[in-house]
Amino acid sequence: MESAVRGVVDKAGLLLGEIDWIIPHQANARIIEALTERLGVAAARVYSNIARYGNTSAASIPICLDEMNELGLLKAGQRIMLCTFGTGFTWGATLISWVADSFGQQLKVLPARS
Repeated sequence: MESAVRGVVDKAGLLLGEIDWIIPHQANARIIEALTERLGVAAARVYSNIARYGNTSAASIPICLDEMNELGLLKAGQRIMLCTFGTGFTWGATLISWVADSFGQQLKVLPARS
């Protein structure tokens, strides 16, 4: 996931420090901790709920987004990196921007993907 995150950040013309949140696939805590360490970002910027729910498989990132929204952690204009991996050698990442409109909070997918 590290290379996917770095690839998206590069393609977007940003620095890793300009990403407000990183939401990784919630497979296990060791993977999330290793990603945080390898990226060199503060653990407070990497959202994890695995201690509460365990591995929720493909639903883990949407569950995190919903939970963060309910907790008021997502603010308009924040850049959010979503990154995941699957069985074997598959992985991916995308960058979204959280926006507010008259109906409440929404997300906007930014053009850089890896």
